[in-house]
Amino acid sequence: MEQFALWFIELFKEILKNIWNFFKDFFTLIYERTIGDIIRYYETFLVYSKSFSTLEWILAIISIVVLVVLSALIFVLIIQLIARYVRFVKTEKDKEVLLQEVSELNYEMLKLIDEKNAMLVLSDQAKDSSTASTTRKQSKGSNVQNRFTLLTSVDEAYQYKILDIKMRDEDKLSLEDLVDRFQSFSASQLKLYYSKKIIRIFFAGMATSKIMVLEGISGTGKTSLA
Repeated sequence: MEQFALWFIELFKEILKNIWNFFKDFFTLIYERTIGDIIRYYETFLVYSKSFSTLEWILAIISIVVLVVLSALIFVLIIQLIARYVRFVKTEKDKEVLLQEVSELNYEMLKLIDEKNAMLVLSDQAKDSSTASTTRKQSKGSNVQNRFTLLTSVDEAYQYKILDIKMRDEDKLSLEDLVDRFQSFSASQLKLYYSKKIIRIFFAGMATSKIMVLEGISGTGKTSLA
């Protein structure tokens, strides 16, 4: 057991040492390739610049500027390439997501189309059954006596008759007079009280359409107004 403990401790030390050396070498490499190289460049320049002439100093300064600009351009180019690669990877991932969404939408659309077709089939079947039922009811009801005999007789009596009705001048009313008379009549005779606005809307509806739909809560006088 003692030997195992010694071996395990030694192994653990070696692992920690290797991890430490890895990070140490990594940061040392970064330092050497950046600050260390710059220091060596500067030391080399100091050694050779001691014997520079004026022209050589000018050429040295121009060379340093050109090298700095070139290094900056290379650095910017590398950054741009990395950024383009990142955007490319992101775009590809977005494309995959969009393709997945499109496929899901297509699947949902196919399901909706199938449901629509099924509903159309059911609707056609319902129409066919309703038509058949209506036909049977009409055939049965053709032998039943009309319940509204008096109204039917009035319709038959005036069906082809042209009525020549001439109004006298005293019977002609303006819209304002008609509204006033209707309001007075409904209030005095029917005990129903309508505003002039409601009566105007009612007359306007009768003038524009043969069908009117009166809506409202119970007890407001819809039936009496009709």
